[in-house]
Amino acid sequence: MKKFQKNFFLFVILIFSIALIYACEQVESKRMLRRIEKIKDEENKEMEIYSKLQVEYAKLVYPERLYEISKKQGFFIPSEKNIVNIKEDEIDKQ
Repeated sequence: MKKFQKNFFLFVILIFSIALIYACEQVESKRMLRRIEKIKDEENKEMEIYSKLQVEYAKLVYPERLYEISKKQGFFIPSEKNIVNIKEDEIDKQ
């Protein structure tokens, strides 16, 4: 009878250990899932920002678009009379 009690006690400890390990793994998997979801959300936000920046870049690259923006801001293309060439030596003296 004592052998049966020892085996039963070991069996209960084994089952309890397995249940404890299973519970810990479930908790850890939930934590990991939350981390993954957080990282995916951050990635989606970064991708949105990236796509917006690509659109802005495309708007600014084309000369026609640059001309429109500069016209709205009141800029103009200078004539050759208004352009002053500065030599490197003159820059160094100042």
